[in-house]
Amino acid sequence: MMKQLRISPLFLAIFAFLLVLEMSGCGRGGGDEVPGPPPGGGSAANSAAPSILSAFPAGGATDVATESTIIVTFSSEMDPATLTPATFMLETASQRMAGTISYSGKIATFSPSVPLASRGIHRVTVTNGVKDTAGRPLKENFSWEFTAAAAPDIQPPVVSKTLPADEAVEVAINTAVSATFSEEINPETVHASTALLHAEGNAVSFTPQLSGKTVTFVLGSDLKPDTNYTATLTTGVEDVAGNRLSENYSWTFRAGSRVDTTGPLVLNTKPENQATEVAV
Repeated sequence: MMKQLRISPLFLAIFAFLLVLEMSGCGRGGGDEVPGPPPGGGSAANSAAPSILSAFPAGGATDVATESTIIVTFSSEMDPATLTPATFMLETASQRMAGTISYSGKIATFSPSVPLASRGIHRVTVTNGVKDTAGRPLKENFSWEFTAAAAPDIQPPVVSKTLPADEAVEVAINTAVSATFSEEINPETVHASTALLHAEGNAVSFTPQLSGKTVTFVLGSDLKPDTNYTATLTTGVEDVAGNRLSENYSWTFRAGSRVDTTGPLVLNTKPENQATEVAV
């Protein structure tokens, strides 16, 4: 007759403890293992598709200078051959803008051939046809929009009208001498050194008075009858953007002997008299 095997509680506790240790060791060995390189060689980070880190002008930017270039910074070295007019584009009003593309040190630059459209909305697109030096393309097309500022005023003002007209004769002696410019003028640049009036070669004292685009030569008395006058505006006159007259402007006239007593007439009105259904 076989004897019954008896296992003490202490033996069972020790056995359970050792089994737990063994199982913990197996789990730890799998968890601490460092992943190997991805298929094809290289590290996991190097296998990621390139991306755009920053762009200028930024998306949604306003009042962007019309002389600006477009600058894109990538996350890795890119293949310059893939940066072409078909993969790096600038458009405004649905029209593609011409320009040159350059690349250096992860930075691509698009330089428009002409200034950005004044106050226009511009759209930049970099397509996934752009690839890094390992041949990996951008994950997806990247686009953003910005708005250009008003174009800077670089045009000099011109004199568009004078009173009296150049070479006018028999001018009424109570005529107000004036000149009207093509644009708003800086009032600080209209003074006794930039607005001149001579009668038969002699300087005439007056006060230049500017209102909007028109400067009036305010005399202390009427013009001298039967006298030749020369009025001059010099290149010291500037518009509000700081552009000067490109050259001195002079005009001549001859005062008559009469006084202009004819009042002004209203030649036309807008809306016309008794007009109805006028647009608001």
